[in-house]
Amino acid sequence: MSQDIFKTKAGKYTANIFILVFISILIGVSTVILFQYFHLQYNMPLVIQYITEERTKLFLLQSLVMILCYLWLVSIFRYKFLSAIIIFFATTVLGFVDQQKLIYRNEPLYPSDLTMISDIRSLVGMVDKKVVIIAFGLILLFLVILGLVFSYYKKRKRNEIKLPLMLRIFFIFAMTFVISYVTQFNQPDNKVKAVFSNQAIWVNYNQQQNYRNNGFLAGFLFNLNTPAMETPENYSKEKIIEISNKYKIESEKINEKKDTTLDNVNIIFIMNESFSDPLKIEGIEVSDDPMPNMRNIMENEKKGEILSPGYGGGTANVEFEALTGISLEPLAPALTTPFIQLTNSLSQYPSIASYLKMYNYDTTAIHPYKTTMYKRTDAYKSLGFDKFVYDETMKYTEKKDSNMFISDESAYKEVMYRLQESKNSDFIHLVTMQNHSSYIDKYTEVEFSVNGAPNNNEAANYLQDISYSDKAISALLDQLDQFSEKTLVVFWGDHLPKIYGEHLYGINGKFVMHKTPMFLYSNFSEENEDINVISPIYFKNHVLEQTNIPVSAFDALLISLEEKLPAFEKGIYVESGEKEAKTARAQLSEETKQILEEYNLILYDITTGNNYSSDSDFFE
Repeated sequence: MSQDIFKTKAGKYTANIFILVFISILIGVSTVILFQYFHLQYNMPLVIQYITEERTKLFLLQSLVMILCYLWLVSIFRYKFLSAIIIFFATTVLGFVDQQKLIYRNEPLYPSDLTMISDIRSLVGMVDKKVVIIAFGLILLFLVILGLVFSYYKKRKRNEIKLPLMLRIFFIFAMTFVISYVTQFNQPDNKVKAVFSNQAIWVNYNQQQNYRNNGFLAGFLFNLNTPAMETPENYSKEKIIEISNKYKIESEKINEKKDTTLDNVNIIFIMNESFSDPLKIEGIEVSDDPMPNMRNIMENEKKGEILSPGYGGGTANVEFEALTGISLEPLAPALTTPFIQLTNSLSQYPSIASYLKMYNYDTTAIHPYKTTMYKRTDAYKSLGFDKFVYDETMKYTEKKDSNMFISDESAYKEVMYRLQESKNSDFIHLVTMQNHSSYIDKYTEVEFSVNGAPNNNEAANYLQDISYSDKAISALLDQLDQFSEKTLVVFWGDHLPKIYGEHLYGINGKFVMHKTPMFLYSNFSEENEDINVISPIYFKNHVLEQTNIPVSAFDALLISLEEKLPAFEKGIYVESGEKEAKTARAQLSEETKQILEEYNLILYDITTGNNYSSDSDFFE
């Protein structure tokens, strides 16, 4: 009798639904397990521990999200198994990319990373060639299998979900709406996030730990597009006007002390890829000092260290801070890459390039690499740069040995060429590439040896990179010493490379592993001051001081903030006069917290709020 029921039309619908429900649950559970398997570096015992002991309810919630994704695919393609193949393939690709990024960048995969798929050639160049060949081989195999399966199902119409047309259209719209709502995870009052938050332990300042605590998919959702900042409790037009007026008065006091006659001074920002001091890392031994010229430079110039928001990566985030004066610390944790996520609104943010254009500067960005990484073409345009010079438009593109990236020496030749060609004062922002990973077999002859690193050969190649950078910056400054135009250089390393591994990172601690060398050089004055450690947001303070350019009210706020809190990033706060870093805002003095709150309110106003500060000429 039961067999006859399933032979009826209604019975077939019922059987189909049962099968679909079973497959959906199986796919939801297995895809989340697969994500965790990749994220935990193929460690199945840790995956099982995560599911059974640590985050069982969170695991089930993530499985439910994957079930919804599968049902959405079924609503579009109609075929149960075809949709299953697609979702398993997508899971495998995302999981594998996440696993590789953790290895090479010490960071999980963020949603914003997916926008860089247009520059796939550049991305694969940073990964082991064997891995790339295997990955592309598997993708090709999948496409062939997918084509065969689709053709098979289409001819035989098997495993097809047959619904009346209107019901299918309703199903597509309903599932699209649900998926769309899930992707609004970080929007205010999102119910999906509220449910997740009941089980998750979100870690705002450390996304690697955030993913590890809560699971890959939960971490991925947490990093979806979000408002740049949460609304401060005391945000209002009146409060912003009050802050604006306060710092307008401060800026007027500062400007009164400045000479009203402006000198024509070229300003050069040099953010050197992965430039750091290996002698400051405890636990390794190096055969020789790779940066003797840099030490000599720093003895005679204004110098210190920067506190970088990144380790092993995050170049564009350091760049964002240096160009805008906007710290990532108060921004939403899910805002992981402002250049990508805030591109459309960057033009309304303060920018040193836009500011200097008011004083008739020519503004040029130079990056000896592809234009698509971090959407730099759009970002630079929004930030007020007149020109963007990259690998295909540079005059000097020589490389060293087997290094796939344009050398620092060539990049500095490009800077001098642009300075000499320009008739006006120049602001040139250079982001180098020579020292980018990977470091294996970059050079046929390596002058250094290293002991104590996870891969001593890799570390030795990195030291060779630093040595070449050291010689190149010394040669550039020698040229500028003889250059007829007044020129100021701000040089810094964007972050440490990921060659030290977790053990050495643990020995040295987060504060040490986020500091890189910096100095300010000028060919027209002698400055020999140790400014200790500062955040990149304060570079403009020192530039305006040495070039005699007037400051805005926003600059006056940054000057006041630097006096109290010269360096801060998420989880690291260095108050003036203190050597030890604090780990939370609550530990800061009341005066520091007050200025930091004013800074927060201004940042919220321009990134998320109503821009009252811009209307009051706060940045002019």
